Amino acid sequence: MKQNILCLHGYSMNGRWLKDWLAPLENSLGPGYTFHYPDAPHTPPIEEIHKVWRMLGANIPKHRLGDGLNHCWFRASHEQPPRYDGVEVSLDLLKKLSEDISGFDGIIGWSQGAILASIALSQQTLKPSWAMLGGGALARDPTYAQALTGHKLTLPSVHLLGNLEPAKAKQSAKRLAACFVNPTVIENQIDHQLPLGIPGQTQLISDWIRQHSERNQYHADK
Repeated sequence: MKQNILCLHGYSMNGRWLKDWLAPLENSLGPGYTFHYPDAPHTPPIEEIHKVWRMLGANIPKHRLGDGLNHCWFRASHEQPPRYDGVEVSLDLLKKLSEDISGFDGIIGWSQGAILASIALSQQTLKPSWAMLGGGALARDPTYAQALTGHKLTLPSVHLLGNLEPAKAKQSAKRLAACFVNPTVIENQIDHQLPLGIPGQTQLISDWIRQHSERNQYHADK
C-alpha cells in the first residue's frame, strides 16, 4: 500500500517550489510513496516577503516571485508576542485534504510549514505516523506555544537543523524538537536550507522515513 506524505512549504513559497527541493527525497524513496504539495491559502504582501528574506540574509529568486506564486500558512501580527492570523483557515484546508485521502501517513514541514505542522499535530487536526520538520521553530503565538510545550507529542519525529543559522533561529528549532518524545535531530553545516544536496543526507533521511513507515505499516496490518 502506498504511503501518503503531506508536504508543507515555507513562508512565501508554494507547493511546486517545495516539490523541486524534495525531488532527491522522492527519487530515493521510490514509487511506494505519494507526496502531496498543497499551496497555503494566504498571500503575503510583496514588501513583507522582501523583509522576511532580508532577515534570512538572502533575496528571493526573481523567478519565484509573482502573482499566484507566493503563499503563507499564517501571518504574524506586529504585537509582542505575536498573534498568528490565518492558522485556523490553514488547518481547515489540511483537514479537508486529509479526509479526501483517508489520512496522511507522514508529514514533512519546512520553515513556516514546520510550525504549522507542529500546530496541526498538537491540535490533532492531523494524525500521521511520523513527522519530518526542517528549518522550523516553536510557535511564538502563546496560544499554540503553550499547547506544544504543555504536552509532548509522541509520534516519531526527525528534525533538520542548520548550524549556520542565526543562534536565535537554531535555539527555537531545538525548542520545537523538545516538544516531541525522543526526537531524532540531524544537524549540518548549512544555513536556512534543506540538507538534501549534502552527500549521504538524502539516503539518511529516506532510510529514517522508510523505517518508520514500514514499522507503522506492520502494526496496521496485524
